[in-house]
Amino acid sequence: MSSTIKKIEKCISKQSKRLNLCDSDFSIDSPEFQLLKQCTHLTELYLGNNDWERLDGLETLTELRHLCLGNSWLESVEGLGGLKKLKRLDLFGNSIQKLRGLESLTGLRELDLSSNNIHRIEGLDKLEALTKLNLSQNRIQETKGLDKLTSLTHLDLRFNKISEIKGLENLAKLKRLDLSDNRILSIRGLESLTALRELNIRSNGIQKIEGLENLKGLRELYLGDNLIQKAEGLETLKKLERLDLSGNRIQKVEGLEQLHALTYLNLDFNKINRLEGLENLRKLEALKVKGEAIVNIEAIDPILNTGQPLDFQHTTSRVLENESTPPHHGSQDINAFFELDCPKLRDEYLRTIAQWPEFSYDRYYWQVVKSFTGEVKRLYMDWLIRNYRERKPLPEESV
Repeated sequence: MSSTIKKIEKCISKQSKRLNLCDSDFSIDSPEFQLLKQCTHLTELYLGNNDWERLDGLETLTELRHLCLGNSWLESVEGLGGLKKLKRLDLFGNSIQKLRGLESLTGLRELDLSSNNIHRIEGLDKLEALTKLNLSQNRIQETKGLDKLTSLTHLDLRFNKISEIKGLENLAKLKRLDLSDNRILSIRGLESLTALRELNIRSNGIQKIEGLENLKGLRELYLGDNLIQKAEGLETLKKLERLDLSGNRIQKVEGLEQLHALTYLNLDFNKINRLEGLENLRKLEALKVKGEAIVNIEAIDPILNTGQPLDFQHTTSRVLENESTPPHHGSQDINAFFELDCPKLRDEYLRTIAQWPEFSYDRYYWQVVKSFTGEVKRLYMDWLIRNYRERKPLPEESV
């Protein structure tokens, strides 16, 4: 007798409400599955990480509220129509291409379809009770097909191929929206989502902050790794607490003066070397400005004078007399470079370097650094930090 059969028999004898059969290595035609059909009392069933060719046979489990079929090689979701009491359905990590067979699950509140092969949002119109929908890591190109889901509060569309925001106008209850890692060029299309509390549009192609004026209840905004040149269009977001503008092309800190509620501000890896317009941000608890060397650290004194603890992570000001050409590893230039009169690096700066794991994974640069030790290694990393975002190439002999 298999261990899976023993689990199911125990569930039947004790009338357990919850059963976990993940990684049990049985199929829909096996004796285990035939026995599972008798568990009509179940409210939670976990069948993930098994190999399911089809889903017919589960219709007897009419008391189910939560069903997990993640990572199960499914290509279709047909066969679940009889589970009228289902509130949560997990179908992540499958090979689903089309959303057919969910129309009758009108009581569904949470649906996870992440990491599938879905190209188009369709077949969800009747799921009007849905509050949480995860469609991340698919192949979706348009945000159409969601207009009937007016109860949605959480929508995850990250890691798709979306280029334009449209069709979300009716989602008036939406509180959290994730559109990161797409191909979006403009933030336009969110004006009616006044209930939004968290918006993530990291890693797109956005050049200008616009279309956010009506989102006055926004608490968290993530716009890192875009092509933004100015921190503008944020003046009305008076309740904003967390703002991430890292990895953009911003040269000057401006347009943030009215954001008095900010507790977290990330400006890492921009082109900022002076801090300005931060004196009114008295609630700030974390300020990140790594990348360029900051020449006027005293600009944060008004914040420090309030007695508010501040986690200030930045790149300190350093001057190397000849930094136009990087040192050549294995060449005579390396000695001349490190013999320059360089100030001792501050402990705070060294701690900052230690927090940057990307150096240990970027073989292009790390191959040069790994053979150095002590102060030589630190000084070379110092040069890398100031040039890393621009990806200035090292000489071929360096690598």
